[in-house]
Amino acid sequence: MKKESLVMPAVVLCLIGIVITGMLAMTHHFTRDIIEGQAGEQQASNRLQIFPDAVVFVEIELDTLDLTVENVRSVFIAADEQDELLGVLVVAHAAGYSGEVPVMVGIRPDGIIAAARVLPNSETPNLGTQIEEPEFIDQFQELDLASRFTLRAPESGEHRIDTVTAATESSRAVVNAVNTVAEAYAEIDVEAIFSDIDLDAADMEVE
Repeated sequence: MKKESLVMPAVVLCLIGIVITGMLAMTHHFTRDIIEGQAGEQQASNRLQIFPDAVVFVEIELDTLDLTVENVRSVFIAADEQDELLGVLVVAHAAGYSGEVPVMVGIRPDGIIAAARVLPNSETPNLGTQIEEPEFIDQFQELDLASRFTLRAPESGEHRIDTVTAATESSRAVVNAVNTVAEAYAEIDVEAIFSDIDLDAADMEVE
């Protein structure tokens, strides 16, 4: 067999690999903005679901908060059309079964959870993703964020959350994320931050 007959198939395969890699890179480049845009729209929708009376959401730069808590992604202050404080939204994440699970928690000024929402994640479809359903995530609604949340039998100062059947790791991720939110919230002086915000001049997200 001639040497050339062995070299040519290898060259062709190499070229095919390069072309496929390039096509995948291009696909990722063009779809990334679309995916990020859809995620942003979903987060905006979740903010309004949690605080439906809000007309402005002001994002607070994490660097200005000096949080000692890790895994906090964003903090928003919500205000109504009378420029009254409705509460704060904190997004934190924790490790789930298939990746990070981000959770958005809305807290009213009295420290009570207005609502919580699980944001887009890579948990197992129709199993781990059941953490997004009201039957699970609404267990946090109207609970005091001063509590510690757990999946096991609660001790003093803890509140038990019922696990999604066959999705313990995903359920634990949500509980851990909400506990992270609680720790972060304890370090945030919401009233002081809100009093310093000029709602007419602030960089706001109006939905």
